[in-house]
Amino acid sequence: MKRVISKTAALTVAFTLLAAPLALAGVVYDADDGTVVPNPTTVARNFHWIDWSEPGVIKSEPLESVSKQVANSEQKNAALKLTVGTRYEKEISPGYFLYGEVIALKPLMDNERNIGQTVYSQSKAGRTSPRTEINVVAKELDTRYSHYRLAGLPYSGMMAMGPDRDGGNVGLTMRFKAINNGKPVKPTIIVTDAEEAGTQEVEIFKTTGSGWKQVAEFATSKRPFGRWSTTQITLNGRVGDTYSWLSGGTIGVTTRLDDNGEPYSIQKWSGLKEQVNSAGRKEYVLDPDRHPDINPGKSGLGKSAIGPLFTDRISGTVPILATSATSYEGVDVSFYVNSSGIQDVMFGAMLPETGDAPESYGEAIHLMPKEQSSYLGRQFPDIDPVELEKSVLKPWNNDDTVDLADEGIAQLHADGATDFQAADRFNPYTLPIYVTVRSAQTRVIGWVDFNNNGTFDAEESSGIVPVDATGKVNLEFTETSTIPYCTEKLGVRVRLVDENDVKNPTPTSTAFSGEVEDFQIPAICPPKGSKETTEGPQNQPQSIKVNFTAQGKLRNDGQTNASIDANQAVKIVTSSGSLVTSWTEPNQGTYTVTADGTVTFQPLPSFVGAAKGVVLRAVDTNGLSSGWTPIEADNLTAINEGVNGATTMDGVYIPTVTPLPLEPHHVVSEDVQGRDQENTPTFSRNGDPVTPTADRPAKLIDPATGQVTTKRTVDAMKNGERIGTYTITPRTGKVVFSPNPDFVGEAEPAKVVVTDEHGQTATGLYTPTVTPLPLEPRHVVSEDVQGRDQENTPTFSRNGDPVTPTADRPAKLIDPATGQETDNVTVDAMKNGKRIGTYTITPGTGKVVFSPNPDFIGEAEPAKVVVTDEYGQSATGKYTPTVTPLPLVPQNVSSIDIQGTTQTGTPTFTRNNVPVTPTADRPAKLIDPVTGQPTAELSIPALNEGGKQIGTYTVEPLTGKITFTPNKNEKDTPQPAVIEITDEVGQKARGVYTPTVVPV
Repeated sequence: MKRVISKTAALTVAFTLLAAPLALAGVVYDADDGTVVPNPTTVARNFHWIDWSEPGVIKSEPLESVSKQVANSEQKNAALKLTVGTRYEKEISPGYFLYGEVIALKPLMDNERNIGQTVYSQSKAGRTSPRTEINVVAKELDTRYSHYRLAGLPYSGMMAMGPDRDGGNVGLTMRFKAINNGKPVKPTIIVTDAEEAGTQEVEIFKTTGSGWKQVAEFATSKRPFGRWSTTQITLNGRVGDTYSWLSGGTIGVTTRLDDNGEPYSIQKWSGLKEQVNSAGRKEYVLDPDRHPDINPGKSGLGKSAIGPLFTDRISGTVPILATSATSYEGVDVSFYVNSSGIQDVMFGAMLPETGDAPESYGEAIHLMPKEQSSYLGRQFPDIDPVELEKSVLKPWNNDDTVDLADEGIAQLHADGATDFQAADRFNPYTLPIYVTVRSAQTRVIGWVDFNNNGTFDAEESSGIVPVDATGKVNLEFTETSTIPYCTEKLGVRVRLVDENDVKNPTPTSTAFSGEVEDFQIPAICPPKGSKETTEGPQNQPQSIKVNFTAQGKLRNDGQTNASIDANQAVKIVTSSGSLVTSWTEPNQGTYTVTADGTVTFQPLPSFVGAAKGVVLRAVDTNGLSSGWTPIEADNLTAINEGVNGATTMDGVYIPTVTPLPLEPHHVVSEDVQGRDQENTPTFSRNGDPVTPTADRPAKLIDPATGQVTTKRTVDAMKNGERIGTYTITPRTGKVVFSPNPDFVGEAEPAKVVVTDEHGQTATGLYTPTVTPLPLEPRHVVSEDVQGRDQENTPTFSRNGDPVTPTADRPAKLIDPATGQETDNVTVDAMKNGKRIGTYTITPGTGKVVFSPNPDFIGEAEPAKVVVTDEYGQSATGKYTPTVTPLPLVPQNVSSIDIQGTTQTGTPTFTRNNVPVTPTADRPAKLIDPVTGQPTAELSIPALNEGGKQIGTYTVEPLTGKITFTPNKNEKDTPQPAVIEITDEVGQKARGVYTPTVVPV
């Protein structure tokens, strides 16, 4: 830690003072080592030491006066005996009362019988033997050994406390409380050595408040600082009862006895740990952390116990240590002394006033002297503990939430306003402050954390400004350009010091006069625009509204949100910085903007592509425009990155003009298997043809890569297989398709890419289709007699080559019931809507078997057989069977009878032994003997061999029965009668009836 060093004839002082050091009063810089010289009187006036001899400070029973004992029982100087219940009270600053009470007297030793008890025995405060009591007394500083006094610091009265004789092992605890302006506050207590603690004296301080902090450090001459800070003392065993510090000096045995009447040497201190070092000697570690009254790890700066102190006036230093109460119930502060000689301490108080900015800004502390000095604002400063529980406090507002409030902008503002005007990065900033002036040497300095980095930087200072009798002072700041974008609050620290105190104040450390105020001021944020783009076709206007966003609050309001000022029109910002409503960009087009930020671009008819764009600016209700440049801390990217030659947060509009679309016209072709085909995809824009050129040739897309290629020939594909090639003529875009000989079907299209003069491309498709050669069926027939199965196989061929069914492509029948192909191998055979049998197919060969109904005769409707070739082409062959009837067989009949007798006979007919009889539709008819043809007459003449009619034949049409009726007296036998019948299929047959006449 950096220290501030004071060198006088008899005094050297180092100030660490709870924070980074300030240059103190009376400062002049020492050229050789850069140290500074403060005024000791200025420092000491801030230490309110308890002087028990001051009138009226003792509020308990009067203290007993005793003699201070030294070696050989020599009596020197009177002393006041302190007892449990002794109370101290003093108004140490206007309105600030300090209260102290002795609540315990006990040494720090394990075998002290009253350790841990709540009732303290006065006799146990300390002793040199079981019969000799040692008193804890208040007394003057020793004239020979007091390092504090010899260092030249002011002193008076009975400021020291300690044992009243040599060889003391004593302890004292006081409870301190404080009242400031009628309200309880948390006091800050300071302690120091009032004598010198050497190799035979041990001092330890304890607190129930905040951990110990070093306030200052004194020495009688220039020497390294920090020599006092010894929290663990290791003693190396020598011979017998002789012990030494690690640094060398011998530690002697005290003359005091313990409760058992045995010598009680320093090496018997509570918690002494014995061990053997590497040299084989006993080693004793004197460690307060090991004492049962002191929690392990709680010793040292920042902890609840500290010591032993080494304050030898020749080679050591004297620290001022401070602790603060952490509650309004006060703080208990103890000292413990174990010494072979006299050893004294001092208790006192300090009145710090601290800043309340967040920790990153560092602490700024002002110690209040006994007399009043100038202060900031109209309210006297409150007293703050040296260490606050930061986790429960609100940064920037602790002075208004801890103890007594002395903040609030109105009491600090020069004009009594409730808030300071907002800062912005574009203008210098003025902070009007009011000071209550009590000294002609009063000066003020301020810092504003403009860059918001959590520290007060040197360039953020106003510099020191003297304050006149009016108390009003303006702090001027010029480096405002670093305010990050949209920071709403900026941290401020203002310090007031007397000229005799601090010559060159810094934002942190301690001053011994004046006051510090930490607070925040508002900051306003400039607006920013948006970046807009549009895209539209050639020669067509494009329009969009560029938006602007205001941020933060109004400059003089702090409550109302800022907005874009509707009374100030949005303007175009030219490359020269001029603000206009219309701008023409050469060779591109013209921009116009309306007041609300709607901008229109009218491109030239010939312009195509991304335009340069235009920059637009708006102003918010704080009067700030969007024409500002972001800084690194903003973490922003500029909206306008050089569109008009500048880098700003203005709005930007960039239109893009696209050419009218290039439209492809896809083409197809078709031809039979094995023949080349060709066609040319065409392209147009707005009805005008666009053709390839030597500089912009038509190109194919290679299906292997999916990319445009300069190759003239690529594979033609179908379902991942190569089925031919495409070859292009680049100057025309014509594509020739050369199919593989066996390919039939539609090829995947050739993709032809053409680029126009604007770089716009389009892809046209050429899709060829290869049709197979026709599949030709050959129909077949069969014929057989009634009742027999028939079969035949329609055949198919292509170009003379037979095409036969396969297992994958079986022959199929067409079902006459549906007219569709069927997987059924058997379907009905039909004739005039009637089932006359079945057709059964063999799918692997196409053979069809016709099974007619037994009674069917005639030509059946054909079976239709469908065969599909390997290309999916189908053809239908027919099979037509014909059924011829079985012959109609007549059975002739005869009869014989005597002359003149009527005879009858009925010829019969059968087919396949089945009788066939006449019907009304098919009656039996006689054959006319003259014409030899059937006659519809039912009777015909019966002639003899000579042609003479000798009787008649009569037929019954429905039975075929013939009756011969002879003429009377005729004896001849007539020629036979013949009848004819027709069956249901139109087949005819003739039967003969022969009567014989026996003459009488």
